Amino acid sequence: MERKSRPAPVDPDTLVTAQPHSGTHSIIDMTNGVSNQPTFATVSPLPADNLISTFGTVTPSTGQVQAWMSADAASERDRWIGTYVISYRDGQPDHIHFCGHSGD
Repeated sequence: MERKSRPAPVDPDTLVTAQPHSGTHSIIDMTNGVSNQPTFATVSPLPADNLISTFGTVTPSTGQVQAWMSADAASERDRWIGTYVISYRDGQPDHIHFCGHSGD
């Protein structure tokens, strides 16, 4: 019954309000922003030693990162702690990839 009394989400703020206890299951749950170290409700980079052990380089390609993410990269960290990896093309940053689990 409680669910029906909440307004339908129309933007990120109302989506968070509509899911106060279970989270939105999206990047929106990372309300504390970006941090250098993994902490609650933040995204932080995959450390260089993990990049090397996972990809063999600190400058992985987009294809490498996408394959890693398809193989359950989100299990890299606990729930409510996001990870990002920058992929490269021709030696230049190309994409920022986010993964992780929030919610229940």
